[in-house]
Amino acid sequence: MAFCLYCRFRLARWLGWYLGRGMRMLVPLLLVLSIAILTAATLGSSAFLNWPTMFGAAFLFFVLLRGLLSESSAFLKKAVKLGIAVCLLAGFSMLMNWGPLWGLLEPFGFTRNQTGFHLIVAAVSIWWISVFWITLSRPSTARVQQATNPN
Repeated sequence: MAFCLYCRFRLARWLGWYLGRGMRMLVPLLLVLSIAILTAATLGSSAFLNWPTMFGAAFLFFVLLRGLLSESSAFLKKAVKLGIAVCLLAGFSMLMNWGPLWGLLEPFGFTRNQTGFHLIVAAVSIWWISVFWITLSRPSTARVQQATNPN
């Protein structure tokens, strides 16, 4: 009888720890996503399709990855890293199509047709390398220092 109560206690403690750990990460993530969805619903999707927003989204994903999602699974971390890569590529391509940028760079001899093409090709190449790097890399393991016996 005592063994059965001990097993129940261990199971309840184990479930509570894992569920508490999951809720600690899930609730803030749902809060951030709900704010983004409500803002998109009220402002429309055109408010989010510009280069500052894409760079800001990449920064937000980076902060989430270093903070709330630091203890999450390797699959979720890879998905967030791919989201960062996509946001950076989309933001850079939108920046390359931004008219005032080329108006500022035209006196220096940079044109959209020549320089912009080479910059986009370089950005897409770097993006592909980063996607392969993220998807094919092994998850980092926690480094544990082993205590050695001086004897």
